Amino acid sequence: MRRSDFPTALALAALAALLGAGINGALARVIGPADAFVLAVTCVAGAWLAGSLVTAARNGGRVVVALAWCLAAALLLAMSTPPLPLVAAHLALLWLARVLLYHRQPLAGVADFAITSLALVAGTGAYLHSGSFLLGAWSLLLVQTAGTWRTRPASEDTGGDDPEARFTRARVAAEAALARLERAAWRNA
Repeated sequence: MRRSDFPTALALAALAALLGAGINGALARVIGPADAFVLAVTCVAGAWLAGSLVTAARNGGRVVVALAWCLAAALLLAMSTPPLPLVAAHLALLWLARVLLYHRQPLAGVADFAITSLALVAGTGAYLHSGSFLLGAWSLLLVQTAGTWRTRPASEDTGGDDPEARFTRARVAAEAALARLERAAWRNA
């Protein structure tokens, strides 16, 4: 498996937004607009999670992440969560899944959280301004696609999981740092 690139993430965002808008529009007449919104948000989050799971390079944990998300989504549906906290909860679950599947360092997870928060603001603003589920979901997911430019799963690291390659890279980096220190010491002497 490989990490998602921007065009793939953009296509997934468009499909997920269209899926959510279709579900919201079709079910709003049958079960009411509030319940249709909740189901549409859950479906969009599930589609986005499925895309993240497919493109995750780490093999371990995908099934556990999917099952944990399903359990949490079912709990959110059972608790009749209001719309904005529901969207925020699904985004938090998606962020947690990406942290577990993609990020090796805390700073990457924090940056991903910042993008997720910005996505929540963009999607909520677009939805409140236009009243369109499609525009709100598209705005939210479009900001989420920004994450494809900065995430790199651990197994896609330049040296892979080969300890000797990592040691060689570390040795070369250490030698370069020592050379820079030596040049700086000669300039200051």
